Amino acid sequence: MGIQGYYPKFTLPGAKPSPRYEAIEDQPVLEKRIEDSSKPSRPEQQNQSDQHAAQESDVAIEQVSVSILDKGLNANIQPEQITTDTNTLKFSLRYYRINDSLAVIDEWPHLMIGNSSEETLTLLRNILMALEIDTDGCDFSSKDFDWPLMEGLPLTTEPIEAARQALGGFIAMRHDQDGFCNLLVFAGQMEKLLVKKSAKGEQRDYMVEPAGYYFTITSSLQMILSHPKLKREVWDQLQKLRERLKN
Repeated sequence: MGIQGYYPKFTLPGAKPSPRYEAIEDQPVLEKRIEDSSKPSRPEQQNQSDQHAAQESDVAIEQVSVSILDKGLNANIQPEQITTDTNTLKFSLRYYRINDSLAVIDEWPHLMIGNSSEETLTLLRNILMALEIDTDGCDFSSKDFDWPLMEGLPLTTEPIEAARQALGGFIAMRHDQDGFCNLLVFAGQMEKLLVKKSAKGEQRDYMVEPAGYYFTITSSLQMILSHPKLKREVWDQLQKLRERLKN
């Protein structure tokens, strides 16, 4: 029927162990020969039939041989032999202008680009209401940003620094247009680009100089939905922002 089996040739990082595939040689060629041998046929037809059967047999033997070789290669490859690029950084974000004082960025799982989630928007509305912000007049249409900007794009700086510069440029452009005083960031992968580290520990709420607005960085909305126990931690991280919005 033209269906070919697929046998993975190496172990993918982080993947669950795959079952071992045992290659079993099918018997349709032998069955066909037995069936054809019981039917009388002319010499020309018999020769053509034998040639066709021989070709199919050769293909079957070759497929079995390749499967056995693949199995042997799989046995020699261990997970620790496969290396991954630790500098690979991919993220997608959605920017929302809430009002004159506040804007929000939510990092969206990179593999879910183009999808929409009512659950995340509902959670965002609930958080804003807890911050005593009226969301009735809010426009939740987003401005999106993806990193990398283009797959395979050559970089002149280190990948993380290039991502930091591109993200900073996007935020600066949005600040110039919307003039927010506070930027609340629900971050996942891009957290490492924004959280400040000092001798006193991580800084998740700080002023951006000389622009004069505040960053508040916490877990992404999707992460909060996946791990509800984060809600208390997130709420604690929003207290400085809550005080500023009150004032």
